[in-house]
Amino acid sequence: MKKNQNGSESEIIEYLLDNAGFNVDHEVPEELFVENQSQLYETNRSIVNQLNPEAKTMRDDKSRRSLHLTDYRNVERDKKVSNIIVGHVEHFNPEKHPILHAIIDTPLWFIKNRILRKNNL
Repeated sequence: MKKNQNGSESEIIEYLLDNAGFNVDHEVPEELFVENQSQLYETNRSIVNQLNPEAKTMRDDKSRRSLHLTDYRNVERDKKVSNIIVGHVEHFNPEKHPILHAIIDTPLWFIKNRILRKNNL
């Protein structure tokens, strides 16, 4: 298990893996997000930013077993849940491993969230 700078795995990653697994979008409680936000940085390298430019997309700096969060609080979305924080754990951070992310995480995300599970997150 990879560890963060404090020596423990991100609480958000543990929460998401326990409740959803890899590449599955799941709501992140606001309290958990706020407690762990300092471990994240904002990025525009996501399709989310093209679809919802007012949403904030964040990642951790890990190469593998990487966290991807989107903050939709105060964002109205058509046919999707609004005012929510959504996250998933990816096998590869696209900023560090773009090809592996494209051939592994992207297809898995589409299969798990858009084909198998239609939860409007």
